[in-house]
Amino acid sequence: MKKLLTLLIALVVSFQTYAQVSLKTTKEIVLVEDNTVSLRDAFTDESVAGLIEKVSKLNSNLPSGYPINLVLYSPGGSIQAGLELFGYLKGINRPVNTITLFAASMGFQAVQQLGTRYIMEFGVLMSHKARGGFEGEFDDGDESQMDSRAGLWKRRIAIMNKHIINRTNGKQTAESYKVLVAPELWMNGQEAVDKGFADEVVSVKCSAELEKGTENIVMNTMFGSVRLTLSACPIRTAILDATMELSTNQGKMTLENFAQKGGKLGSECRSAGETKTTYNYEQRSESPIFLAPELCVIDNSITLEQIKKAIQEKVTVFKKDIKNRVIYSY
Repeated sequence: MKKLLTLLIALVVSFQTYAQVSLKTTKEIVLVEDNTVSLRDAFTDESVAGLIEKVSKLNSNLPSGYPINLVLYSPGGSIQAGLELFGYLKGINRPVNTITLFAASMGFQAVQQLGTRYIMEFGVLMSHKARGGFEGEFDDGDESQMDSRAGLWKRRIAIMNKHIINRTNGKQTAESYKVLVAPELWMNGQEAVDKGFADEVVSVKCSAELEKGTENIVMNTMFGSVRLTLSACPIRTAILDATMELSTNQGKMTLENFAQKGGKLGSECRSAGETKTTYNYEQRSESPIFLAPELCVIDNSITLEQIKKAIQEKVTVFKKDIKNRVIYSY
């Protein structure tokens, strides 16, 4: 009887433990327009400037100390652009927390430099050794301009790496981190938390306003600007639409608007008003006919095939280079 009672108690304790584990839920974050920005591009001077502008607008309207969520979907990019972003974000009077969908290279650095490090279950963090190059004078056997420039960047990388190690709260050392990133360090959500490179795995959804809204990424080509339309909800990463913004004699307009208005391509397009004189046998008409200017692309050498190819190339860049592949130095 005593053994049976002991067994029953053990079963009850086991069930309670199982129930507690089963009832444990992942923290849910709801993204809203008032406190959410995203980087769905590489770290460049242009993308960072645009992000800073968005943060500045949010910062001026939010109560002091209220956090901003930065959703990252980036393959990395310019170290200098990233450092300028961190400097700005650390200077505002509020925490900037990161939510990782895909943060590689400089994206990984952003996660480590900013506030609470949230990551989705199948979010991806990736770190590797920094790469880069520069030019300068060098001298045989003496300290050179090249040595000085290389030294600056080595010290910067050392400072950044020290910060990364400190944020793991003892889970990593300088040596262990060096070993991890040597072949490239790729991590899912929970792996990143276990290794000390993220704080918490979360689930994320968007408010109704974000679900309904859109935003654009503009990518320049020699024929004009390709505009990719994305959902304002940053966890929805598919391209909703892609078009070219053409420079015409009536201002900039999308390829669709240009076609709807009867725009023409090619050297025969009449971009300025012309006067056409008609003849009746040998007698000239007294009333010349005025031909109004046509809607034309300013560069009359562009063809429709070139435009379509340029759009497709930029769509491919976004899908492959930004979404699925790391091509930048850090």
